Amino acid sequence: MKHHKNKLDNLRKFVDGEADTKYEKFMLFVIIVNIVSLGIDTSRNISPNLKNVLFWIDQVCLFIFVLELILKIIAYNKEFLGKYELDDEGSETFHINQWNISDFLIVAVSIFSSLSCFAVFRAFRIFRSIKD
Repeated sequence: MKHHKNKLDNLRKFVDGEADTKYEKFMLFVIIVNIVSLGIDTSRNISPNLKNVLFWIDQVCLFIFVLELILKIIAYNKEFLGKYELDDEGSETFHINQWNISDFLIVAVSIFSSLSCFAVFRAFRIFRSIKD
């Protein structure tokens, strides 16, 4: 059981959001690629071929974001949304993990918006860049 806990601790450290890790730099790169592709996709003057390329870039980015979310859910388990901690007075209070909740909401909206009838919601994915 201890070996399993060590693996989860390592996974949590991996997806924890430390800005100087290769993982976080890769995720920031994916976010930037996604923002640029979303921005280009709003242009009226792009060719159907480029529109198709942008669609697939968007789908790959979404897949990576979903994979990241799954890794975070596995790593944080019951503490994904937050956890109980002792405050300065010794009282136990629930601290919400705002980053995980925002990631979940943005990915959920992204999945929802990938349906053609809800494409207007794609703009909400830009909020992911604010986090990082």
